[in-house]
Amino acid sequence: MNTELLSKNVVINGFRTSLRLEAEIWEALDDVCRREGMSLNELCSLIELRRTDASRTSVIRTFIVAYLRATATRSRSRSRKSWIRRSILAGYGKDEQVGAPLTGKLARIKTSRASSKRAAATEVSGNA
Repeated sequence: MNTELLSKNVVINGFRTSLRLEAEIWEALDDVCRREGMSLNELCSLIELRRTDASRTSVIRTFIVAYLRATATRSRSRSRKSWIRRSILAGYGKDEQVGAPLTGKLARIKTSRASSKRAAATEVSGNA
Protein backbone atom coordinates (compact mmCIF):
# COMPACT_ATOMS: atom_id res chain seq x y z
CA MET A 1 0.00 0.00 0.00
CA ASN A 2 1.38 3.38 -1.06
CA THR A 3 0.92 6.09 1.58
CA GLU A 4 2.49 8.90 -0.44
CA LEU A 5 0.27 11.99 -0.53
CA LEU A 6 -0.80 13.34 -3.91
CA SER A 7 -2.09 16.89 -4.36
CA LYS A 8 -4.97 17.59 -6.72
CA ASN A 9 -7.04 20.70 -7.36
CA VAL A 10 -10.80 20.52 -6.89
CA VAL A 11 -13.59 23.07 -6.91
CA ILE A 12 -15.72 22.83 -3.77
CA ASN A 13 -18.92 24.87 -3.77
CA GLY A 14 -17.43 27.18 -6.39
CA PHE A 15 -14.06 27.69 -4.70
CA ARG A 16 -10.85 26.16 -6.06
CA THR A 17 -8.70 24.40 -3.48
CA SER A 18 -6.12 21.64 -3.39
CA LEU A 19 -6.33 18.44 -1.41
CA ARG A 20 -3.47 16.15 -0.38
CA LEU A 21 -4.67 12.57 -0.11
CA GLU A 22 -3.23 9.11 -0.55
CA ALA A 23 -3.41 7.58 -4.05
CA GLU A 24 -5.79 4.91 -2.75
CA ILE A 25 -8.20 7.57 -1.47
CA TRP A 26 -8.11 9.37 -4.86
CA GLU A 27 -8.86 6.06 -6.57
CA ALA A 28 -11.75 5.38 -4.17
CA LEU A 29 -13.16 8.88 -4.82
CA ASP A 30 -12.97 8.22 -8.57
CA ASP A 31 -14.79 4.92 -8.06
CA VAL A 32 -17.57 6.61 -6.05
CA CYS A 33 -17.92 9.34 -8.68
CA ARG A 34 -18.17 6.78 -11.47
CA ARG A 35 -20.68 4.68 -9.53
CA GLU A 36 -22.84 7.66 -8.54
CA GLY A 37 -22.60 9.44 -11.91
CA MET A 38 -21.14 12.67 -10.58
CA SER A 39 -17.95 14.66 -10.92
CA LEU A 40 -15.22 14.82 -8.29
CA ASN A 41 -16.08 18.49 -7.72
CA GLU A 42 -19.75 17.64 -7.12
CA LEU A 43 -18.90 14.83 -4.71
CA CYS A 44 -16.44 16.97 -2.74
CA SER A 45 -19.05 19.76 -2.57
CA LEU A 46 -21.61 17.34 -1.14
CA ILE A 47 -19.12 16.04 1.42
CA GLU A 48 -18.18 19.61 2.34
CA LEU A 49 -21.79 20.41 3.24
CA ARG A 50 -21.50 18.06 6.23
CA ARG A 51 -18.09 19.25 7.45
CA THR A 52 -17.97 20.85 10.88
CA ASP A 53 -14.72 21.08 12.87
CA ALA A 54 -12.77 18.29 11.17
CA SER A 55 -10.27 18.94 8.42
CA ARG A 56 -11.49 18.62 4.84
CA THR A 57 -9.20 15.64 4.13
CA SER A 58 -10.28 13.88 7.31
CA VAL A 59 -13.95 14.27 6.34
CA ILE A 60 -13.22 12.88 2.86
CA ARG A 61 -11.43 9.86 4.32
CA THR A 62 -14.33 9.29 6.73
CA PHE A 63 -16.78 9.54 3.83
CA ILE A 64 -14.85 6.91 1.83
CA VAL A 65 -14.87 4.47 4.75
CA ALA A 66 -18.59 5.05 5.41
CA TYR A 67 -19.47 4.75 1.71
CA LEU A 68 -17.53 1.52 1.25
CA ARG A 69 -19.04 0.05 4.43
CA ALA A 70 -22.54 1.03 3.30
CA THR A 71 -22.07 -0.51 -0.15
CA ALA A 72 -20.48 -3.65 1.28
CA THR A 73 -23.30 -4.26 3.76
CA ARG A 74 -26.27 -2.85 1.87
CA SER A 75 -29.47 -4.82 1.84
CA ARG A 76 -31.41 -5.33 -1.37
CA SER A 77 -34.19 -3.08 -0.06
CA ARG A 78 -32.02 0.04 0.10
CA SER A 79 -31.76 2.24 -2.93
CA ARG A 80 -28.43 3.40 -4.34
CA LYS A 81 -29.38 6.98 -3.45
CA SER A 82 -29.36 6.05 0.22
CA TRP A 83 -25.74 4.81 0.05
CA ILE A 84 -24.35 8.23 -0.68
CA ARG A 85 -26.75 9.90 1.75
CA ARG A 86 -25.75 7.50 4.52
CA SER A 87 -22.07 8.07 3.78
CA ILE A 88 -22.41 11.84 3.83
CA LEU A 89 -24.37 11.76 7.09
CA ALA A 90 -22.04 9.24 8.74
CA GLY A 91 -20.00 10.30 11.70
CA TYR A 92 -20.86 13.97 11.88
CA GLY A 93 -22.97 13.98 15.05
CA LYS A 94 -26.12 15.05 13.25
CA ASP A 95 -29.39 13.43 14.21
CA GLU A 96 -30.96 13.69 10.76
CA GLN A 97 -32.92 10.75 9.45
CA VAL A 98 -30.99 8.93 6.75
CA GLY A 99 -34.16 8.05 4.91
CA ALA A 100 -35.52 11.60 5.01
CA PRO A 101 -35.87 13.53 1.75
CA LEU A 102 -32.89 15.60 0.73
CA THR A 103 -33.24 19.19 1.89
CA GLY A 104 -31.35 22.47 1.71
CA LYS A 105 -28.19 22.79 -0.36
CA LEU A 106 -27.94 19.05 -0.99
CA ALA A 107 -31.40 18.98 -2.58
CA ARG A 108 -30.65 22.08 -4.66
CA ILE A 109 -27.42 20.55 -5.98
CA LYS A 110 -29.17 17.31 -6.92
CA THR A 111 -32.16 19.19 -8.43
CA SER A 112 -30.02 21.58 -10.45
CA ARG A 113 -27.92 18.67 -11.76
CA ALA A 114 -31.06 16.82 -12.86
CA SER A 115 -32.49 19.98 -14.46
CA SER A 116 -29.25 20.61 -16.35
CA LYS A 117 -29.23 17.05 -17.67
CA ARG A 118 -32.88 17.33 -18.77
CA ALA A 119 -32.21 20.67 -20.47
CA ALA A 120 -29.19 19.24 -22.30
CA ALA A 121 -31.20 16.20 -23.41
CA THR A 122 -34.05 18.43 -24.61
CA GLU A 123 -31.61 20.66 -26.48
CA VAL A 124 -29.97 17.69 -28.18
CA SER A 125 -33.29 16.11 -29.15
CA GLY A 126 -34.65 19.48 -30.31
CA ASN A 127 -31.66 19.99 -32.61
CA ALA A 128 -31.90 16.54 -34.15
